[in-house]
Amino acid sequence: MPVTGTVTFNGEAVELANVMFMRVDETGGPAAIAITDTEGRFDLRTNNDNNGAVPGEYGVTVQKDTSVYMEFPDPFPQGFTKSGYMRSHGMIPQPLLPLKYGNIMETLLTFTVNKDGDNHFDIKLEGEKPAPIVVPVGPALP
Repeated sequence: MPVTGTVTFNGEAVELANVMFMRVDETGGPAAIAITDTEGRFDLRTNNDNNGAVPGEYGVTVQKDTSVYMEFPDPFPQGFTKSGYMRSHGMIPQPLLPLKYGNIMETLLTFTVNKDGDNHFDIKLEGEKPAPIVVPVGPALP
């Protein structure tokens, strides 16, 4: 089923956020994902090929951090993944949304995708901006 929506944080559109709908009912099924555009809009996709999501109950996470604005080499140096490259270059992404919305165990966001009807969901996030993550600096390990 086609599933669309918007994401706002304290009333402002959130661009480049990762939105994930994960099945929580007894039938299970694939997760559906999207990335919001400049106006906070999203269109869910399942398995990279299908538009929308399977009908059912979903827990929803929304996550965004500063890594969406970081520049990376393309391609990565041999043997590096994105996370490995970030670690080796001291690139520590900072959260831009409250962490509870990105954790399926803490989020209270739930939506039902219906077989019939409109499946447009406005996700309104609220709260304080998260504090920066501070990594202690110390002597290098041998």
